Amino acid sequence: WPARTETTYARLIVRECLLRPNLNQIDDRYLFHWVRCEEFVDEMVKKAARASYPAVWDRIVKASTIPLPSLDEQKQIAAVLGMAFGVYRFVAENDHPFS
Repeated sequence: WPARTETTYARLIVRECLLRPNLNQIDDRYLFHWVRCEEFVDEMVKKAARASYPAVWDRIVKASTIPLPSLDEQKQIAAVLGMAFGVYRFVAENDHPFS
């Protein structure tokens, strides 16, 4: 996705963190897109900066907040973002002039 996010990820040591959403409250695809968004990544970078080395532990990720619109809205948002990522991937993988 955006180069800024890729750069931001490069400043972190990302450990595995398994997130098991309560599907009655949050759409798993919405959660997937949220943890990849700039706002979330920036929050993790700030919290990692407090550590002796740039790492984000699972307890920090799980303690973060996430905006929760209704499940229907979450599904709509996730669908739109999924399509956008699909177009982005297609353009990037095919060396399209817009990439």
